[in-house]
Amino acid sequence: MTPQHIDIKLAHRIETGALKIGDDWTGYFIRGDNAIYLCQAIEKILGVIEHSEESHNYLWLDLQTLHDFVDKLRKV
Repeated sequence: MTPQHIDIKLAHRIETGALKIGDDWTGYFIRGDNAIYLCQAIEKILGVIEHSEESHNYLWLDLQTLHDFVDKLRKV
């Protein structure tokens, strides 16, 4: 995943949370330090769900996809 670089000067640091740029849809910005914790939390949840009969339901698959996405953010 290649990050998109936007060269703008901000009056303050952007924190983790909702972020709207121009007239585009609102997205969710995750700071790198928050991404580390989020990835660890998702790993713990996946570990619990993985050994249950629910391990292949849509919730597990969605959490795995989110984990993979956040993990890639940590490594950029």
